[in-house]
Amino acid sequence: MQLPKSILLVLIMQRKGLYLQSNCNLNFQNMPTTKKQFDRINLLTSLLRQHHTKRELIEIYKDNGFAIHPKTLNNDISYLKDQGAEIHIPNRADSFYYFTEQFVPENSHFTEEDVEILQQCIQILSNSFGFHVVNDLKEILLKSKFLKYELTNNQKQIVSFENQIIASGSEFLDDIYVAIKNQECLKINFTPNSTQQASDYIISPYYLKEYRNRWYLLGLKNENNFLMNIPLDRINSIKPEYKLKYIKTDKDFELLYEYVVGVTIPMESDSQTIQLKINKSSANYVLSKPFITNQELISVNEDGSINIQFKAYINYELKQNILGYGSAIEVLEPLHLRQELFKIYSEAMNQNRVVNL
Repeated sequence: MQLPKSILLVLIMQRKGLYLQSNCNLNFQNMPTTKKQFDRINLLTSLLRQHHTKRELIEIYKDNGFAIHPKTLNNDISYLKDQGAEIHIPNRADSFYYFTEQFVPENSHFTEEDVEILQQCIQILSNSFGFHVVNDLKEILLKSKFLKYELTNNQKQIVSFENQIIASGSEFLDDIYVAIKNQECLKINFTPNSTQQASDYIISPYYLKEYRNRWYLLGLKNENNFLMNIPLDRINSIKPEYKLKYIKTDKDFELLYEYVVGVTIPMESDSQTIQLKINKSSANYVLSKPFITNQELISVNEDGSINIQFKAYINYELKQNILGYGSAIEVLEPLHLRQELFKIYSEAMNQNRVVNL
């Protein structure tokens, strides 16, 4: 999955030499083996910054949903000591448990600054869409900082994106993601557009794609082997379909999308070489924000305009992007695209013609 708004997280992971596994968990040596144990250790680490008796610790454990045997508390304390924690063990003179020195775990990979940035990433993702990866990132943050810093809910957000509204249909992301991962069919009730009635489709889901704050599912319609591109905001309901066999594909969608602007892949045609001339006023913008990653600068003209070239599928999204520049762009190649856009411009001129009264 590509999550563009978590780029800060990716940069930190690369800098620290940490790698996300397929299940969005990190590989840590000598870490608690269950989430329950993990939560207990987190609680105990917080409590040991204060002074508590064994009875108090067990009671606080219980208040937080951990009804434990005293031996379990001893094991948790031993675990922290194995990680390098200096812990005072009660005696006649001092009956409290507490850290005697500041606890800095040997396996802590993140600085306090890193943790703050990670928390900022989580906030951004939480505001952008509802997806289980947000919870995974919280667990990664706990593991990677290994209890060194407290999680706070009052972290001030200092990054704002154009649209923080959770896209309609994003509540289905979890179920679709799991179905893709497990190669299971889905029964999707879907309304193609406002003029059509909702229908049930059996889909073999392959790929999730985000484009302009909307999510799309690429999957094969089992009935006729037709590759569908389904906007999640048009889905009414989803449920697993275990009776039908999942149809596998050998298509590499990551590779296909290297030549796609947007989400629509015209399977009936191949990608083509596109040549455009950009006027001087828009040249720098197109260079700094290319149509697609393989865009190349061909030439700089005497009038300040530029010629660019890239390879892409000619789809609706590409045409809309070009049209959005108006007269700032001239299509040089291919000729059929130039003709098609000329027709659209002509129709728009007729529709918006000013009539003198």
